[in-house]
Amino acid sequence: MKLGFKIAVAAAICTNVNAFVPRYMFVPGEYHEKMVAEVLDKIYEEYRHGAYTSAMKTAVRAIAKANSQVDADDRSGKAIWHCDGEQLTQCSNNVKDETIKGIGEMLLGKIDDARYTIGGATHTLQDFYAHSNWVELYGAVASDEMGYGPISNVAEPYEDTCEYVHIHPLTSSAKACALMNKNNIITTKLTSGYYKGTSEIPEGVKKCFHGGFLDGYGLEGINKDASVCSFGAFGIGLVISPHNTFHAEAAIAAKIATVNYFHNIKDTLIAKEGEVNGDSAFRKFLGLGGATVGFIISASANMAEEIDGVKTAVAQVVQSKIGTDEEPPLYVISTANNPSIPEHSVLTRSNAFFNVLSNLHAKKDSGVECPELSGLNIYKTVLSLTSGSTLFVYTDASMKDIDDAKAASILANRNHININSVLSGQCSFDDSSYSEISGATGGQTFIINKSEAGQLARLSDILTSNHHVQIANIDGEDTNSYEFKVDSKTDKLSVSVSITDGNAAVLLIRPDGSIVKADELDSEQTVLSSAAVYDIRNPDIGTWKIDVKGSSKFTISAAGNSSLSFDDFKFIEPRHESFFETDGFPVAGTTSAVEAALYGTVSDVRLELVSNNGSLIESLTINATAKRSKTETIFFKDDFLVPNEDFTVYAVGKDENGAEFQRVLSHKITPQTVSVTAPSNTNIPLNTDTVYTFRVTNHAELETFNFSATDG
Repeated sequence: MKLGFKIAVAAAICTNVNAFVPRYMFVPGEYHEKMVAEVLDKIYEEYRHGAYTSAMKTAVRAIAKANSQVDADDRSGKAIWHCDGEQLTQCSNNVKDETIKGIGEMLLGKIDDARYTIGGATHTLQDFYAHSNWVELYGAVASDEMGYGPISNVAEPYEDTCEYVHIHPLTSSAKACALMNKNNIITTKLTSGYYKGTSEIPEGVKKCFHGGFLDGYGLEGINKDASVCSFGAFGIGLVISPHNTFHAEAAIAAKIATVNYFHNIKDTLIAKEGEVNGDSAFRKFLGLGGATVGFIISASANMAEEIDGVKTAVAQVVQSKIGTDEEPPLYVISTANNPSIPEHSVLTRSNAFFNVLSNLHAKKDSGVECPELSGLNIYKTVLSLTSGSTLFVYTDASMKDIDDAKAASILANRNHININSVLSGQCSFDDSSYSEISGATGGQTFIINKSEAGQLARLSDILTSNHHVQIANIDGEDTNSYEFKVDSKTDKLSVSVSITDGNAAVLLIRPDGSIVKADELDSEQTVLSSAAVYDIRNPDIGTWKIDVKGSSKFTISAAGNSSLSFDDFKFIEPRHESFFETDGFPVAGTTSAVEAALYGTVSDVRLELVSNNGSLIESLTINATAKRSKTETIFFKDDFLVPNEDFTVYAVGKDENGAEFQRVLSHKITPQTVSVTAPSNTNIPLNTDTVYTFRVTNHAELETFNFSATDG
């Protein structure tokens, strides 16, 4: 039996209120995410920063997404988040409170939390200009009160603010918009539109409506959400933005206010913490530096031989980034040994990290249990890492708790965290669990001799580079050859090959057919017993090849330093007048809308879906839809058929010089046959039994399921 429900087309339209459009869609005008990205462009220019780094891209995505999410969660129907119903002072105080909270999170090193909090506050700040009559009164200038405390000159509840010529709901949109372009505001005080269901108009008073076809009070209103009054949908014109003629001024004022808002946050941090520490906290919030880096190091007695080499390698990686623009904002370090899992350390200072590292020693007891509880340790460490981080796991023991590790890989995938495992022992050794979670998150597993533990520092340095892009990820077996493209925007090529079973000889071949050799001036090689790492400076443009000869299983990662990057691919669905990311994994065999994001000037872009064995599932054209910042382009496809197998997504096309490029999102996508729909607005208090009801839909054959939940 299948359990399920159908969502009507009308579900794409909600009864909650929006200001501007939360994300891109097909209604003309400015939208929230783009305005945030443009403002951050300006802030980065003030820091005289060059090309966007991986950490900056992560910051922009997180802050912009947090802004748009206000229109997709339980805040969407609350007037104080949207400055509706003349709740302007309440709205301003809400921004102020959220700002105080976000600044506190920055100072505690809770960067993801701060981006969520501050991003949400920018939504409300911008809504003030789209929902109130500020620009009708004062033009495209920013208020010096909004977001900082009470708003003055707000109309009283008993005062009339608008008069309307009643428009019948069935009136043509052209006629309705012609009538509504007349001035309907009759007050010189600040007001904002009332929206049916979120703010109630006092009885006997003439108040302004939000307006538009979703507003139960009427089509008439003062919202400036879009640059057009009406827009075609379902074959008819729908009134959406009655005061569309003020949209451009509202957007200008909103962006000025958002720039001022970020300046105020920086000034507040400096006033609280001093010039150096305050500016440092703000830079970390903006991603002006490297990505967070995490290390799990087994400290069991069996690690005594290699632990000093591991510590040396880890110290080299971190030390090389201190004082550079790749210095991490946070350091997470944890040890792993049975029977307990020690608390991991989340550190904001490099000297504190080195202190913890220097005090890490292998245990002297002889009764260490093997295998270890590595899965739970990885899960807890992933929880502490910010989005876009890299995690390195050094251990000599097999994994005891595979389910926890799988939960960690799901969470890491969601947050774009790359997990790499370096395995060195014979302690009940089975590398398959580590290989599974590393492969799922786009990382690799390296099996080394104990004496080689300190020689992978170069790989760690590559993976934490500010301009790291992934060109190809390959899982292979037995003798084979693999090709990948290097474009004109890639100034460094790094290829790592890990032999996970058996023996093999590896050759890296240039586009002209010559083999890369150890003594060449443009290259460096690190060759271990079961791995090889190549660094090529200014690589030739064209098709490179890797030859693997021998009977073995192996993984290959081709990466580079480049300003051309493929940063996001997600499944999206229509909600709240726009598209938002779908919760959970895609359902196999269904059709979905998808969105991809690329930085750089590109053309002829298409997506290639590649299976676990490296075969091409499908090649798809995808259309550029919107520019979210100066160099980021959003691509959209509304009829993506989800494959019935695991797959990896490549973006291929031509760079600005006409050279062929390829980029891969390293994490694998695992389609499901079951979907779980969680309830919204469920409060689950601590230490209390709570009934939590969720819907499960089985899209495949009759089956029995077990359910479990992990407390994060």
